[in-house]
Amino acid sequence: MSNFMSDFFYGLTALFRGFQILVGDSKLRTWSLIPFAVALVLGTLITISGLYFIGGSIGSFAVSLGSWISLAPGSWAIFALTLVLWPIALLALGVAVYVSVRLVVAPFYSILAELALVVIGMRKDQPFQMREWLVFTVRMLLVSLVKSLIFAVAAAILFMCSLIPLINLIATMGFVLILAFDVSDYSFEAMGWGIRRRFQHFRSHLAMYSGFAVGLGSVLVIPGMSVIIMPAAVVGGGLLLKRSADSENAAEKRSTEIRVM
Repeated sequence: MSNFMSDFFYGLTALFRGFQILVGDSKLRTWSLIPFAVALVLGTLITISGLYFIGGSIGSFAVSLGSWISLAPGSWAIFALTLVLWPIALLALGVAVYVSVRLVVAPFYSILAELALVVIGMRKDQPFQMREWLVFTVRMLLVSLVKSLIFAVAAAILFMCSLIPLINLIATMGFVLILAFDVSDYSFEAMGWGIRRRFQHFRSHLAMYSGFAVGLGSVLVIPGMSVIIMPAAVVGGGLLLKRSADSENAAEKRSTEIRVM
């Protein structure tokens, strides 16, 4: 239980730890400013448009959903349903901003993840070689396409579940777990992992990544914050990978010592 809480708390604070590393390393700081500037403009436009849409439609949506589950229009139950829908809508807007921005600035975040893994000692800094880079890029692209297909199906199922009261809370956690995986995937990709190993690793360290998901979800409820926290989140994902690798190495060392004895 103590290991679970320790891993969960580490994941919960990974954003803050990632920010500390960004501030302390000039190279990482430079590579984080490029996608930040692009994302700030694009994210601001989407956030303003999204807030305008949510403000104008969430009331009518609550009434329609309420009538579907036999709630009287204008009742306190409709008002309570509207209050429940607001944070879900804001989280959905945060995810929409994140996905839209990701499509544009993903290459910069990939470089940032690779540099961060070098800084924290997970990878060695290697000279650029065109042929190896092309092979690696094509292979990782195919893995990303498979992952995107899996997540698209999962997101569609979670969206349907989010329309059901109480079940929508579980669906929300599902969304932020997907988000935590997606952010961490920059580091998985930099390590050259296949899709199966990525999911196995995420599942094996679910407590840590659940904490990361809760931390991300809490921040993304604030409109526009996905733009600000993404560089720190990418570095934080690398820190989670480093902690899990250290944990696995320590467990393997203990197992070897026991066999020797």
